[in-house]
Amino acid sequence: MALIAMLAGVPAVAQSRWTHTASGASLPETFEAQSVAERRDLGTPNDSVVDYEAATGTESTTLYIFKASVPNARLWFDRAMPVVASQIPMAIFEAGPVEKIAAFGSSSPTALRQIFVARQAGPFKSTALVVAQSGPWIVKVRATSATLDRAGLAARIDRHLAAIRIAPPAFAADLEVPRHCVVVPRFGTGKPVSPGVEQAAASAIVIHARLHGPTKQLCLADAANARFTLLGVTDEPSSWLLLTGDAGKAIGSEAIGTGQADTRQLVYVSTPAATRGAAVFDAPPSLEAAGGVAAPLLRDPAAGLFAISTSSDAEAASAQR
Repeated sequence: MALIAMLAGVPAVAQSRWTHTASGASLPETFEAQSVAERRDLGTPNDSVVDYEAATGTESTTLYIFKASVPNARLWFDRAMPVVASQIPMAIFEAGPVEKIAAFGSSSPTALRQIFVARQAGPFKSTALVVAQSGPWIVKVRATSATLDRAGLAARIDRHLAAIRIAPPAFAADLEVPRHCVVVPRFGTGKPVSPGVEQAAASAIVIHARLHGPTKQLCLADAANARFTLLGVTDEPSSWLLLTGDAGKAIGSEAIGTGQADTRQLVYVSTPAATRGAAVFDAPPSLEAAGGVAAPLLRDPAAGLFAISTSSDAEAASAQR
């Protein structure tokens, strides 16, 4: 009894934590048997990776934290799944159902999770994909275990997500794909013209705000190439958005004309770092033409007519030459 009394009087040792400054998310430096092995930014503080590993090398969790173009957990979950399927031998894993789960202390579902369990003995027993959303931020989780079954890995993921602290989001997580477009996004044969940077940048501020807010204005369209996700803009059939990869990047085209005879379109690129103007067309461009002028901006973060940083919603567009 005396020993218990002594231990009760010893203050608990505060757990060491690290804060992802851009999102405000606070993460533990250690989680159960796993410790942070590496933290790195993928070109911008708005796109970061945190790797946890156990000393045995048999248990690991990787968190990808990024500010997404179109913050919709379901869309980015669906974008991530083909990548997961390419990384694990799907033939020997049994896929569980896609579940809606709570994360970050929320009382309602804010994430999607799917767990895969090996059908036969091997180096790993289970692996999982989780995509959680907190306002404009997406947290993608890859967790792998050599010892845990489906229920065990699910419980560990729940505990890890609960250990992440993040401020209440400005808007709710979206765990459903947008409704299908009634009017299919319209492509054309527009040609690049003199950009008129100031007007294009002013239009892009509105686009930028929509890209990082609730997705109510967007609808899902059928894409000719299954490697991309095509979204339309409600009531504006010449405007569209193409999600690329699985980490928050997109190419888009938006009507910026000032009248019925002014059919100009701004082609832009959206990444976790910024929204960047690629070119202005005299009319809706073809998907190929838009992709041709936008692709260099995905490779070169300094390219473009202007940039609107995602670091501050109030930051003005800055012209670049």
